[in-house]
Amino acid sequence: HVDRDRAELSAQAFGAIARMVHDVTQRSASLLQPHGLTPGQFQVLMVLSRHPDASQSAIGASLGVTRANVSMLLTKLEAAGLVDRRAHGAANRIRLTAEGRALVDRALPEQLDLLAEVFAPLPPDQLTALHATMLGLGEPAPFDRLPSQQ
Repeated sequence: HVDRDRAELSAQAFGAIARMVHDVTQRSASLLQPHGLTPGQFQVLMVLSRHPDASQSAIGASLGVTRANVSMLLTKLEAAGLVDRRAHGAANRIRLTAEGRALVDRALPEQLDLLAEVFAPLPPDQLTALHATMLGLGEPAPFDRLPSQQ
């Protein structure tokens, strides 16, 4: 039996999250466009900047995207000289190239400024609680950790 009040509140919370994600993604895309990147490509580069030699499957699981999507993103990033795929047994391990690292270093400050602006209304304890709550709502992805767990 579904608690209708809780279901309605859940729908409202989901709508607010979806609107925020859409808005932030659009703003992020505008900042990344001059760097020749999409938000998806930048997210792959960010995973690799934090976790060199990640597998394609770990990248996909971390970002919540399909193997096909990861493969397409990596193909474009590799063609641009930003990542390097290396065979490692049956899987590929992916690394940033020097050009990829330099691009992350150039693009990251703008992205961090955007996110700091978006979350500025929340005091640090509420932001920490939001992060923990969001991690608790889904399946844990590789590399998901609270700052105190890293």
